[in-house]
Amino acid sequence: MTQKQSDRFRCLYNSFTDDECWVRAEKAAKHILSAVAFKESSKISFDKTESVLLPPIGYYYSFFHMAVALCWLHPGIEKEKLEKLRHSTLQNLIMDNFVKQDLLPSSFTEAMKVLKEEREWLNYTFGEFDYDFFETVENNEKLTSMEFIKCFDLINEICNLLINKFDIKLRIRTYIADSKGDDFIQTYLSNDEQNAVMDYIVKVGYSN
Repeated sequence: MTQKQSDRFRCLYNSFTDDECWVRAEKAAKHILSAVAFKESSKISFDKTESVLLPPIGYYYSFFHMAVALCWLHPGIEKEKLEKLRHSTLQNLIMDNFVKQDLLPSSFTEAMKVLKEEREWLNYTFGEFDYDFFETVENNEKLTSMEFIKCFDLINEICNLLINKFDIKLRIRTYIADSKGDDFIQTYLSNDEQNAVMDYIVKVGYSN
């Protein structure tokens, strides 16, 4: 992030109330947890069943939720734009506010586009497509892991930049580690998935 970008982030966050900072951090936390849940569930599903039906859908939604989390942390994106997001709207927000500003590499949106195409093939033309999912599904985990490292690097940079105004990282960690995060993963995930999600979240430094 350039000095000009850093100064803009600080200036915009300084105009927020503590309540708005809190809401943005919690929204980001929810979507970070969702992103990791879809990522790890997709891997476990493929490892256990070798079915290619669900993992491509899950990997796409892991990108979707990570993108939403990033948008909630960007102070230049109005919160009204982030309610009931369309997929195309989200892609445009990421492109305009992150990729074009060199905050994220174009590989993030390119990967998201490829995974969206796979998801649409499966959702809308199941059994009628000429697409070898077995050739690509194993690469989706590596692709997602690589892009998520870049995303967490950016999230860390934003959190460190704004810590004097509001400790975003602490709020995210608290949300994930407390009953809200626990309820989320216990309600929707198997024991194996819960363990994988929390192992990943701890590894990247966003839970205890």
